[in-house]
Amino acid sequence: MRILVTGANGFIGNWVCRLLLERSHQVVALWHHRCERLEAFAGHPGLQIEQGDVLDQARLAALCAECRIEVLCHLAIQPPQEQGQVNTAGTLSVLQAGVGRVVFVSSMSVYNFLTPCYLPVDEHHPLEPLQAYGAEKALAETYCQRYRGRLEVPILRLAGVYGPGKTQGAAYEFTKAALEGLPIEISVNRSVDLLFVGDAAAAVVAAAEGRAGNDTYNIGSGQALALDELARLICRQQQAEVPIHCGPPGNTFYLDISRARERFGYAPRPIEEGLAGLAEWVKSR
Repeated sequence: MRILVTGANGFIGNWVCRLLLERSHQVVALWHHRCERLEAFAGHPGLQIEQGDVLDQARLAALCAECRIEVLCHLAIQPPQEQGQVNTAGTLSVLQAGVGRVVFVSSMSVYNFLTPCYLPVDEHHPLEPLQAYGAEKALAETYCQRYRGRLEVPILRLAGVYGPGKTQGAAYEFTKAALEGLPIEISVNRSVDLLFVGDAAAAVVAAAEGRAGNDTYNIGSGQALALDELARLICRQQQAEVPIHCGPPGNTFYLDISRARERFGYAPRPIEEGLAGLAEWVKSR
């Protein structure tokens, strides 16, 4: 298939591009600010790299028509710390690009991840975003739902993504501290749902290939992991003996992933495997 990926140079987007190429799809990778992560793929016969902005609807529609795009994977985002229209107006632009299947990558931030109504959180859980980013994603989801019927628009709500390429978050910070022999500091011992970036990419590719149909899915590990347990696991893997300073217990949040398991065979890898891959990447840096 001919697939266009917005946000192709992003943390998840470049993993999606790589997996699509491995599965012999023709990929048009759209980037906006920079494209360092895609440089390793330059020259691949299945890859076409284009600079563009999802807010330029005319340019996006023309590119989709010119490249005869069959599926559009929308991963371009405006980060939570920035303001803009990419998360909302950008999503409308993508939906209006003239492509029959649009995979929309959303976030667990559409839920109240501090005090959910019940656990595990399934796709019927009320949406109650706590931050502007989550509210923008929730609004973008309503746009996607309105276009269903005219288009096939699977929605994927991702848990907290970690893995090679991301230099933020507990998994990275704890791994870096363990490798450097530094104390691990945990201010509040929350229990979280961690999603390895390769599993996130696999879910996006499954949706792009039509295996997810026209529905909404939670994508995560399906279990809660306390931060102190995460720290101890990383230390055991790296044979590191560092102090773990742990604060009071915090909230618990994790996603029900049974719909994705049943509908398209989504199967997240064990946390140990994902952390090992992250550690190798951190060591290489």
